[in-house]
Amino acid sequence: MASGADGFIAGTKKVTVVDGAMARRLSYTSDGFTEYEGWAAPGSSTSSAVWRIKKNIWSNRRLTAIQWADGDTDFNNVWTNPSSLSYS
Repeated sequence: MASGADGFIAGTKKVTVVDGAMARRLSYTSDGFTEYEGWAAPGSSTSSAVWRIKKNIWSNRRLTAIQWADGDTDFNNVWTNPSSLSYS
């Protein structure tokens, strides 16, 4: 992800973020733990490839690992089904 003083590049589109504000989506396990977290510019569609998505790995009620969609922190994923993405 390339960045600048007033925003970042999401795919081929420059996204301007005001005061660090980001849209955020969460998905939970059946036990109520946050499994997937996603961030994008405010107003982004969940079906657009402009999301940074993180997977939290839990064991015995403790967060034991964090993995990123596509193995990177780029804003280039679609949020609509985070479990279908590859993480590392």
